[in-house]
Amino acid sequence: MIQFTFFSAIILLAVTLFYFAWFRGQKMQQRYIEQVNNWPEGFPFKRLNLRIYRWAGWIWLMRISTSLFLLFAICISGLFLSLSLVN
Repeated sequence: MIQFTFFSAIILLAVTLFYFAWFRGQKMQQRYIEQVNNWPEGFPFKRLNLRIYRWAGWIWLMRISTSLFLLFAICISGLFLSLSLVN
């Protein structure tokens, strides 16, 4: 029963962090695009920076998702280890 409660808490934490990462990434992406759009028209690399900043939110989300996947994998392996030690 303790393992199930712990597992449920980890899943809830992972889902919460994923949604936080999603909205944070979207907000960061929008802020960077607005910042670059305020640059003068002849500014060097304006187009390139706009392309990079459109992907900035997704890159941040992928970093968080990878961390969550590793945390989830560690928790699953710990759960199986604890179940094998009990039996």
